[in-house]
Amino acid sequence: MPRTFRGTTLLVTVAVLSACQPAEKTDRGSTTGSTTGSSASTTPSTSESSTGSASTSDQWLVTARSFGRVRLGIPLTQVARDLGEAITVRSDEYNQCAYARPQALPSGTSLMVLRDTVVRVDVNSSNIATAEGIRVGDTEVRVLERYAGRIRSQPHKYTNGHYLVVTPTAAQDTAFRIIFETDGSRVLMLRAGRRPAVEWVEGCS
Repeated sequence: MPRTFRGTTLLVTVAVLSACQPAEKTDRGSTTGSTTGSSASTTPSTSESSTGSASTSDQWLVTARSFGRVRLGIPLTQVARDLGEAITVRSDEYNQCAYARPQALPSGTSLMVLRDTVVRVDVNSSNIATAEGIRVGDTEVRVLERYAGRIRSQPHKYTNGHYLVVTPTAAQDTAFRIIFETDGSRVLMLRAGRRPAVEWVEGCS
């Protein structure tokens, strides 16, 4: 688990030049951040993100190493270019741990930034599903069925629930995980990304 960092709060903005834009297109940690400079062609409207339409949900599927067009485990500057917007990150010390919520992301999701790398996505919305079709509110039984042979159950640190940990089978993905946090019956939230950050129960706290 990362220790709590002390220091003066710094505001770091990753500026994205329009020439760099492509032609085509969550835990209990403290989450802050705002974004500017979004492109209309690459950023969902506010209503689309908040309502969780089928098209938006399909665009933002979660895998162990990606969230829609956001690749996990790559520099924040590259994620900003992929999303076509500037991303502002506020943390106790830059190059440590913080959360970002780019405008392009749907409601109920956030990105963990460790040092200068986007290492995980946290999802608290039932509008977002994994590639296997699991989302917040689904039963533990359904999760275990969909990820049979790739999942193990661990006791929850604070409740009678569980952490259902999915290990990818592809060799290039073994440093990544999907973790479903449950109340013992249903999924309360999920997170995906690179170890060890994806395993941090308290997020950036």
